[in-house]
Amino acid sequence: AATRWAADRARANAGPTLIEHFTYRVEGHSTSDDPTAYRSAEESSLWPLGDPIARLKQHCITLGIWDEDRHAAMDKELAEMVRDA
Repeated sequence: AATRWAADRARANAGPTLIEHFTYRVEGHSTSDDPTAYRSAEESSLWPLGDPIARLKQHCITLGIWDEDRHAAMDKELAEMVRDA
């Protein structure tokens, strides 16, 4: 909705629009990173809308463009790719 609004503004020559996105990295920077060194255990639960990846997954399932079986298969495939690399 925000991008549509910004595009409409641009088409109407109403000036530039800044869309600010907030994200939250739930996991550490890498597998050797220990996030407990720089954040509390309850910090992620305080993030306003929860884990954005889990929210996107659920949103896609609700839209009918994704499902749990495909997600599990993708997780397995990616884990194998990372292991092989």
